[in-house]
Amino acid sequence: MITDIVTLCHSATIVNNQISMLGAFDTIFIKSVPSPYPAFTAVVRAYFSPDEIGIHRLILRIVDPDGRTLGEMNLELSFVEESFDPKLTLCIALPINGMELRCLGEYAIDLILDDNEPIRMPFYVKQVRQ
Repeated sequence: MITDIVTLCHSATIVNNQISMLGAFDTIFIKSVPSPYPAFTAVVRAYFSPDEIGIHRLILRIVDPDGRTLGEMNLELSFVEESFDPKLTLCIALPINGMELRCLGEYAIDLILDDNEPIRMPFYVKQVRQ
């Protein structure tokens, strides 16, 4: 699996395997902790190769600086040889609503295929300076 997009945005839609994103970001500014954060979306675009034919488990997980899971999506993917397209693209838009940010620091989006090491995209929660 090769990923070319792993990001957060204000909203996203997927139509005909095309992603439209609004307001991609990697930093969230809050006044204090703990703090609820309005809805946002995690977006992933990944490509698969012919040697990945078979059944796979894909996990998209949002974790806080302490490693706690704040949101998770589990998918089972099945690629069969007869219908495999060598340019197979997977697009995911995971809406996240009402996440509570309990601390400042480095959070992450983890993308895990089967039991492989996660692909990690960090994002940051910082306090607004007044």
